[in-house]
Amino acid sequence: MQTPFSGKPRDTADPTPGRDRGPGPRGARAGHWSRQLLLVAACAAGLSVTALWAVAPGRAPRAVPDLSAFGGDGAPRAVPGEFEPQHAVLLAWPRAVGSSTAAVARDPFRSLDRLYGDIAGALWRTVRLVILVEDAPTESHVQRLLAESGVPARRVRLIRVPFESLWVRDFGPLAARAPDGSCTLVDAEYVDGPVGIYPHEDRLPARLGEILHVRTWRAPITLHHGNLLSNGRGLCLATRQVLDENRGRGYDVQTVESVLHRCYGAQHVVFLDPMEGEPTGHVDMFVTFPSHATVVIGQYDPEHDPVNAAILDRNARRLGSVRVAGQPLKIVRIPMPRRVATPQGTAWWPTFTNVIYGNGVLLVPTFPAWDEPSHAKALEVYRRELPGWNVVPINAVPALRWGGGLHCLALNLACVGKPTGTPDHQEADDGATRD
Repeated sequence: MQTPFSGKPRDTADPTPGRDRGPGPRGARAGHWSRQLLLVAACAAGLSVTALWAVAPGRAPRAVPDLSAFGGDGAPRAVPGEFEPQHAVLLAWPRAVGSSTAAVARDPFRSLDRLYGDIAGALWRTVRLVILVEDAPTESHVQRLLAESGVPARRVRLIRVPFESLWVRDFGPLAARAPDGSCTLVDAEYVDGPVGIYPHEDRLPARLGEILHVRTWRAPITLHHGNLLSNGRGLCLATRQVLDENRGRGYDVQTVESVLHRCYGAQHVVFLDPMEGEPTGHVDMFVTFPSHATVVIGQYDPEHDPVNAAILDRNARRLGSVRVAGQPLKIVRIPMPRRVATPQGTAWWPTFTNVIYGNGVLLVPTFPAWDEPSHAKALEVYRRELPGWNVVPINAVPALRWGGGLHCLALNLACVGKPTGTPDHQEADDGATRD
C-alpha cells in the first residue's frame, strides 16, 4: 500500500509554477480494486467516499448516536483555541526519513527533514514537543537532527508507535478541557480516501491517551480534525464535507451538531462551503482563529479564481453575522497565494491560514518563488492581529509537495502534560522518552 510518504516524486528539485513535482493530494491513496468499486458507486450515487464507506457491509448506519457514555460525569468540556496556552504540539515524523535514501542530496525526504527541523527549532522555547516515530532507526535519526538544530532533549518526548501518515492533525485526538482543568482526548473515526479506515491512525488516539495517562473518549462521528476549528468559547467552524461524511451513518445536520456539542463543546457550529476543487475540503485551508472574537479568512483575486473568490466571500459574509460575547465576530481577510498548476491538470493549493500556534510563536507557511508579494501581506496581517507574538515564516513547500500544509503536520495538545511555563529543571520528562 502506498502511503503519503512512500515512493519518490519524479522530480525532487524545488517546485516552480507549471511543473508537477510530487504525488497527489493528501488523502489520495492506492487501494484494493473492491475499494475502487465503492468509489465508483459513491460517485454514481452522489455520495462522498466516506459516506459510502460508512454503510459498507458490517457498518450499519445509526440515525441516533449513542452519547450516553460520553461525558458521563456531566462536566461541560470545550476544545481550547489554538491561540490559547498549549502544553504541547504533536508531530508525526515519517519513517522514510530514516532510510538510507535520505542521504541522497535531492531526495524529497531531506526537505521533509528540514521542514520538521524548522518547526521544532521555532517552537521548542515556548512549547513542549511530542514527536511520534515508528521505529528505532527513525528515532535515532530524529534525535540527531534535533540536536543539530539546537533543540534540547528535555523539550522533546519521542513516542514510538506505528503509523502510516504525516497528517497528525487529521487522525490525532483533540484535547478538551473541563472547568476544573481536567483533560480528555477526543477521538473521531478516521476514514481517508477509497482505502477507508487506516487501522494504525484510527487506533492511535487511544494509544496516545494510554501513554500520556489521559482519558480518551471515542466520538461517534467520522471527522478529520483539520476540518474542525474552535475559538475556545464554544464557536466551531467546519465545512459541509462533515455532513457528507456522516450522511451514510443516517445523521442529519442536527445530529452532527449534537455530537459536536456533546463531544467537542460546540455551542454554535457554522458549516462553511469548501473551496471548489480543493481536494481536502477542510476548513483550515482557508480559515483560522487568531483570537476568541476574530477569524482570518482567505481571499482570492476574482480575476485569478472567480469561483473560489465568490465562495470565500460568501463564507466571510456568513461569519460576519456570527456574534461572540454579544459582539459581531471580527472578520479579517488574508490573500490566498495563486495555485500551481501541473501538466496533469491538477493543482497544489498553497494557503496562509494553515498556520501553527505555539504560545506566542506563530508559524506561517511561505512558498518561496510562488507569488512572493502576497507573503509580506500575510505576515503583516498576523503581526497586526497578534501583537507581541513572534511571527515566523516557514518554507512549507515540502508539505505542499506531499499534498498537505503546515497546520496538517502538527496537532495542538492544549491540556496534556505539565502547564506551560514550568521551569525546565522541574519538568518530569527530562529527555526523550521511548514508549
